[in-house]
Amino acid sequence: MNSRIKTHQPPMGFTLIEILVALTISLLLLAGVLQIFQSTKQSYNIQQALTHIQENARLITDLMIRDISASGYLGCLDSIGHVVNTLTDQSANYHYVEALIGTEGGAGNPDAISIRRASEVTAVPVSAPMLSQVAALQLDATHINYNSLQQWDIVAVSDCADTAVFMITNEPGVNGIIEHTAFVNATTGVNEGQSNGTDDLQRIFGSPSASAAKIYRVGTTSYQLRPSSSERNTTSLFITPGGELVEGVEDLQIQYGIGSTSTPVIAEQYVNADDVTDWNNVISVRITFVLNSVNMIINPDNGDGLLRKTFTTTIRLRNRAPA
Repeated sequence: MNSRIKTHQPPMGFTLIEILVALTISLLLLAGVLQIFQSTKQSYNIQQALTHIQENARLITDLMIRDISASGYLGCLDSIGHVVNTLTDQSANYHYVEALIGTEGGAGNPDAISIRRASEVTAVPVSAPMLSQVAALQLDATHINYNSLQQWDIVAVSDCADTAVFMITNEPGVNGIIEHTAFVNATTGVNEGQSNGTDDLQRIFGSPSASAAKIYRVGTTSYQLRPSSSERNTTSLFITPGGELVEGVEDLQIQYGIGSTSTPVIAEQYVNADDVTDWNNVISVRITFVLNSVNMIINPDNGDGLLRKTFTTTIRLRNRAPA
């Protein structure tokens, strides 16, 4: 009888070479996955940054178009030559005979611009004719906008033929009487120290023979670049009054379109602020601004890692250029 002797072979494992080959392949695969992840993350960050830049650009453009296009608006008046400014201090923000004024940065520095205009949404109707050119105005005290008027506000009264800018010197009451007494200094608020140099508005507003007169609040809005308040190494666009508007605006260049005729239809040349001889001849404004991503997005081997994009738009001044 034959007997078979069974021998047990020990289980075979991986050799060192096989392990090293497997590790190498795994590392290559992992490196590929990481590279794909990094590339995807980079693309996502770039897309998010570009979207953020586009949103900020849209905000800046919308606001500046709204303000600049309406610069010089003082009611339904169609000619700046009929504006009477009774204020004692008519410099800077109170020079309402000029629709806007720019400041040239020079040597590659950002420019600034100030826009002067009335706000249509604040209009309050004049309800009765003035007794004389120096008399108080009678407003509709039941109008929804009347209660927003305050003592020391700068306002314009307009009836489409003439406009007069003055400061309210009394506290508007329920009777709707608005006074503009001469040489009464504002004691508080943003207009502190201002006064009316005369109480003569040079027209009887509210007359039945003229277009309906209204009072509007007027003011000056300025746009300029200043260091960001976030302590990051960037600049922001500031609006005054208001404050910091958009972070990451690193340049703002402004040119002004001027025609060669007294009633130009289009701008025949664009010049810098220093080359404007009469701001009432400006009929359009061209703004160019550069936005960055604020945060580092790309490899900073050859720079600071920020994404940048330049935007340009041209704005027509509705109250200066003929239709």
